Amino acid sequence: ASYYGMPLAAGDIGMDIYTGTALSGLVEIPAVVLTYFTIDYYGRRLTLASFMMASGVSCLSIHLLSGSMLGGSMTTFCALFGKMCIAASFKAAYILSGEVFATSIRNSALGLVSGLARIGAMLSPFIVMAGETMPGFQFVVFGLLGISGGILSLWLPETKDKPLPETVAEMLTDKSKKMNTQQI
Repeated sequence: ASYYGMPLAAGDIGMDIYTGTALSGLVEIPAVVLTYFTIDYYGRRLTLASFMMASGVSCLSIHLLSGSMLGGSMTTFCALFGKMCIAASFKAAYILSGEVFATSIRNSALGLVSGLARIGAMLSPFIVMAGETMPGFQFVVFGLLGISGGILSLWLPETKDKPLPETVAEMLTDKSKKMNTQQI
């Protein structure tokens, strides 16, 4: 919901809606570059978790800064940084989900994951509309979603430099081995 909702809340980040939407789209470019390098260096799981948690902290910072003297430009910076981080995590999530599932079910599993992501897309306008009633509420929701998603993604297996599982049995066997040796 955060990935789709942040551009919808572009008018609430200290600038007009047109400039906010344009800048929200522009931060997708550095997100791609950052994702490329961090996935290669730190791995898929840590990249996903880090970007999601950074986005969550950034969104919560928007809510905290909106009533302070720092407001204005810091709110805009936090919003754009949060959008860049959630965009980077969205790209990392697609790479990781393509590598986690066994070849025999990969297409169906990716379709299911993509469909579930669209539920967030459907909910995001309602979350942004709730911010009209309670100012800043949308950023609290997006922040909590980012932090909780980042923490939960730490339980995913790392797939960097590992062979893709061919069968479901192989995927489950690898999962049990990883769960026994996984450090969090």
